[in-house]
Amino acid sequence: MPPRKKARTDASAVPTPSGRITRSRAKALEEQGDAAGTRKHEDSKQPEIQQQAQTPVEVRIKPYDRTLPLSAIEDMPLDVLIEIFSRLHPRDLLSLARTSKAFRSFLMNRRSTRVWQAARQAVSERIPQCPYELSEPKYAVLLFTSECMHCGQLGVEKAYWKILARYCCACEATEVVSRETIAGLLSSIEDETQARDGPVLTIIREAWCPWSGLLEYYHRPEVAHLQLLLRVLKRHKLTKRQVIEDAMAAVEKRAKFVQVLEGWAVQEELRKKQEIIHLRNARASQAKERLVQLGWAEELTKLSKERSDMFRALKPLYKVDTLTNEEWQTIQGEMVTFMEETRALRIKAEWKALLQRRLRIWERIVRSYEDSLGCRDPTSDLRAMFSDLALVPAVRDLILVPDIDDADLEVELLKLRGTIPQMQADWYRKCEQQLSSLVGANETAAAERAGISPASMAVVTFTCSKRDCGREGLRWPDILAHRCGRRVSYPSTCGDRAYQEAVVALCSRRENPWQHSPHFTVRIVSKVPQDRIRLSGRDPYRMSYTDVRGVRFYCAICAVPAVGYMEVYDWETADYHGRPRCGHGRWAVLDPENTAVAIAYERSNRMAGNIPDAIFGCTHCRYRSEKHPSRHCETAHKIVKPEINKDFYLHPDTPQAGKLPVLMYPEYARTDRTAARDVKAGKAVFSPHLYCD
Repeated sequence: MPPRKKARTDASAVPTPSGRITRSRAKALEEQGDAAGTRKHEDSKQPEIQQQAQTPVEVRIKPYDRTLPLSAIEDMPLDVLIEIFSRLHPRDLLSLARTSKAFRSFLMNRRSTRVWQAARQAVSERIPQCPYELSEPKYAVLLFTSECMHCGQLGVEKAYWKILARYCCACEATEVVSRETIAGLLSSIEDETQARDGPVLTIIREAWCPWSGLLEYYHRPEVAHLQLLLRVLKRHKLTKRQVIEDAMAAVEKRAKFVQVLEGWAVQEELRKKQEIIHLRNARASQAKERLVQLGWAEELTKLSKERSDMFRALKPLYKVDTLTNEEWQTIQGEMVTFMEETRALRIKAEWKALLQRRLRIWERIVRSYEDSLGCRDPTSDLRAMFSDLALVPAVRDLILVPDIDDADLEVELLKLRGTIPQMQADWYRKCEQQLSSLVGANETAAAERAGISPASMAVVTFTCSKRDCGREGLRWPDILAHRCGRRVSYPSTCGDRAYQEAVVALCSRRENPWQHSPHFTVRIVSKVPQDRIRLSGRDPYRMSYTDVRGVRFYCAICAVPAVGYMEVYDWETADYHGRPRCGHGRWAVLDPENTAVAIAYERSNRMAGNIPDAIFGCTHCRYRSEKHPSRHCETAHKIVKPEINKDFYLHPDTPQAGKLPVLMYPEYARTDRTAARDVKAGKAVFSPHLYCD
């Protein structure tokens, strides 16, 4: 602080009650024309004064200015200033020290230590005393600001408590050194230290590098201080061991201090967050009070937790100061818009919940009808499910009636239970029409001439375009059981989006409404398979897939008695016949007797589930898996030894044609070991009609 000004003893001055003439008092005397001037001046101005006294003068009283100039604060008594400074926050003391040279010279002096201590203790008594490495102002900068302690940059939140410093990125690069940089210093003191000794330098942080191993970083000023002590050992009559022990003791002492300081820092950070949350909640409460005055009281009481959190997180309310009337006028429109959106979402959610409650009634009715049909079988996966029937206009119109209670709705829906078979038949025909619409014009015209559906033609196959599926060779009607057809969340057959969302919300992923678009595309089989169909005397464009499934073919080049067996294919799997000498093969139609043996063998394998890429379904529930369902039957239905077609079945989504042919051995080859091994493994069958001539 500057030295106190001495009171003037001039008789012309009128002393103030404090015994000093202040600047404000001097200014007042000058403005009011005090009679403290000299007698000679008064005599010379006496006639003028008498003339002015006869004229009325308008007195203007200036308003009282409560703000004091900085010089007036500096002129306060020292004990008053110390009392004021002791009650300020340390952050305010730092700001005050930057206002004038007088305050800086006083607050940055060691004689002001008690002022800083009192201000720090007023914040929290848990803050440890200032360490010997730092001064009180630097300690305040570390604890209560976000400034870089080297360059003064603001906004540096991270502090290195281990070294009692806070550095920005630029200063960290210069004030923090790696182990490689001081490798010579560390190697020079390794002889004096042992494994049980503590660290000589404080390790700020450690990092793992794949090619360099563990990296350690140290504080440059601490390293420089240790290097200085090691250079002046002889001058101060110290030993190297003493310097190292003193450094170890300092590191250990600082570690204990930092442990206490970090505990306070964590609590302080938590307190700041809680205080910020409290201030933001208070600001949100003030906004709600104003919304209540605008008529939003009922809507505010119905706010969900999610919308309430969104309300507090709005940008105009995400502040930590009080909401003023002027500020409210600027954000009122945004708040009203948010409440209108909230009301619309609430009404939509209530309507969706009502629809879901009504849809559960229809779901129970559909489930009871399905249970009345007995155990599930492969045809169960080709029928319309609850989600498909919920989109039927007759059902949808009943559920969308606004003023109807659940009891009356259940009575009306029960009347539709008898029409479920007709609904499923209509849905089946509609799906067939949708898939037929994907077929080209030429194929459609040929199907109309033959009197068959375009979707069921022998040359028409469907491909799933889903990226994670890509299944080819799908056929009608088995495509209805393909899982990708029910991955569409919102069907396009119903215009009410809220109703669609309510239906989908009640369905699992495999029970969404079935849709043909946009996941299925049409593919026409190539010319070579079509030629095989023509070998049997059938036109591939006039036959359905079911009509040509009973035809089998063999390669006339390799199917000779000398080979000892025959490979039997259908018209699709013949493409996988890959013997080098046969090429694409010279195909011939298998005779009816051996065809019956091959078809019976294929059917028995399908019934037993002994086919590649098989998909199984449970007869007791909607379970579906590519693995054998024995574990599911045991855990879910307590069936230890499940049987096919009784406890599980082959799902219709299983590929109809595999890549492996049917190996057919003649009857006289039963004594052959290879033939017996293939038949036992389920890869071949004996035919009494093969090579009998």
